[in-house]
Amino acid sequence: MNYFNQRRAFRQFKVAVKKLTVNQASLYRELLDYANDSGLLDASFRLQNDYLKSLTGIKSDDGLSTARNVLVQQGLLMYVKGKKNEDSPIYQIVPLNPDGRPLSEKRNSLREKTEQNAEQNTEQNAGKPAEQNAERFFSITENDLSNTKTPPKSPKGDGSVLSLPEEFATDVWPAYPKKQGNYAKSQEAYVQAVESGETTKDQVLAKIAEYKAYIKLNNKQEGFVTTAGNWFTGHGWRNEYDTKNPEKRTDETQQNGRQESYGGLEF
Repeated sequence: MNYFNQRRAFRQFKVAVKKLTVNQASLYRELLDYANDSGLLDASFRLQNDYLKSLTGIKSDDGLSTARNVLVQQGLLMYVKGKKNEDSPIYQIVPLNPDGRPLSEKRNSLREKTEQNAEQNTEQNAGKPAEQNAERFFSITENDLSNTKTPPKSPKGDGSVLSLPEEFATDVWPAYPKKQGNYAKSQEAYVQAVESGETTKDQVLAKIAEYKAYIKLNNKQEGFVTTAGNWFTGHGWRNEYDTKNPEKRTDETQQNGRQESYGGLEF
């Protein structure tokens, strides 16, 4: 299985086959990345629930189970339940056609091999912590991604690639001028918009910079600046801001013919 082809097919799956929640998409990407980093794209592997929750940001066992069940039902994953306090659950990535459809004929044969392969992989990785096995070290080449920009690197300094939720937390949310409102919903709106192709990180950052310039030009007081929660959930990157001409004042001050100076700008 080719990692980059699988990533592209998964994006096609989300667009043409079934829309997934943020948790479902995040879980699949983390499992795919782990399999790739560990050399197990075509084999099964074990991962603890707590470790997966830490990677995906999913808060509860129920949330993890719900997301996993959808991926299994859609034919994206093979899954064998673990034994409490003994063995971790077993996973295997199902290959996808270029159009995003799971290869059903391979899926049927995979289940028979899943548990056996997982046992062999467990023996080979004995003594190695999951974090070490899952270390991110993507070797992106021109042949693999001839038309794709190299994804941003994680601030951890371990060579890993930022997930969209991490990208939002590290680069996007801090850039917004008024960090108030529901962070979780803001992040979800951003992730869904980028995954669907509606926008990109660069476009969102450019629009935030444009909004900042608009605020400065018009000397908007804090009370009149849109909160981050409302801006992101309202898809503020679609807004248009005039950053050349200040707005005309219509308040009582202007009506009385008096001029007031605001931050060096007179109206």
